[in-house]
Amino acid sequence: MVANKPRKISKPQSNSNTEATGDSQFRSLIETALDIVAVLNNDGSISYLSPAIERVTGFAPEELIGKNAFDFMHEDDAREQFKAFSAVVSAPGIATTGEPHSFRFRHKDGHWVLLESISTKLPNGPEAPGIVVNARDLTGHMRAHETMREMADRERRLAEEHAVIAEVGRLIGSTLNIQEVFELVAAEVRRLISFDMIAASFIDHPRQTTTI
Repeated sequence: MVANKPRKISKPQSNSNTEATGDSQFRSLIETALDIVAVLNNDGSISYLSPAIERVTGFAPEELIGKNAFDFMHEDDAREQFKAFSAVVSAPGIATTGEPHSFRFRHKDGHWVLLESISTKLPNGPEAPGIVVNARDLTGHMRAHETMREMADRERRLAEEHAVIAEVGRLIGSTLNIQEVFELVAAEVRRLISFDMIAASFIDHPRQTTTI
């Protein structure tokens, strides 16, 4: 008869190891995220930026850390953004800015990129108090929307031009006397071209005369 060997029981990992693993995984998610993750101090200065900031704005994280985020926003948007930010900072009962906000942020080469962000207070802990900002780039979406709108405008314009040309042809074909339909033709052309007055010359070849 063979006695059963005692089973070796592995010790559970300590909470500190588990927390370290969780922090490492969480940081990996942030470091590889397409959206920008930023941490702002209560005065608006930047204390952390994820690598996505360089892809979106051209600035490397170290170029912006320590600077005030609102200095890089379009002046027409910065006031509203700072107002929402200050409300979260100053009110103990408010944890987030609520609905996402969109604003223009200056790219390193000078043009503006459109960002949409939502902000949340950092939980109480050993770190300094601050605000976590998650922002996504809407510039591509806006360009696509603008391109679609321009295409729709061009198609509408072409349809109007075709309709006007067809109507002008019908009016001219309705009589051999162009003077009888000139006002009607001018009214149709006005649908496509803005003008105050049209001057036309009617040439009588047999009499060799011209009437304006």
